[in-house]
Amino acid sequence: MAELSEADKKRVQKHKLLQKFETVKKNYLISFLLCWTLGKFGAHRFYLGHYKLAISMFLFWVVFYVYLIFFAKNEVSEKIMYAVAAYMIFTLVELIRIPKITEKENNKIKRSLEAEFNI
Repeated sequence: MAELSEADKKRVQKHKLLQKFETVKKNYLISFLLCWTLGKFGAHRFYLGHYKLAISMFLFWVVFYVYLIFFAKNEVSEKIMYAVAAYMIFTLVELIRIPKITEKENNKIKRSLEAEFNI
């Protein structure tokens, strides 16, 4: 079998890198859907690898709902309205930020793969 030239070796490495990147990169659509449906639980942040932030988001909403259920005695319907409004604002902000966050995570993945493949 013939030995590959340096240029061919680099092309093979680049091809392997691109194949691996396609399998591990983060998808914008999945991020959007997770944020839209399970955003308050931090599902989109778990997907993007921001575990500390995802856990803090989840705990914030759990504490908020525990407060509403057990400690808010007066005007519960008004407080629920505030909770819904806060969640809607939170979701809107996160939906606006998702493309940039996803792109940043994909760039991190690509850099780590380039280091792994010595490109």
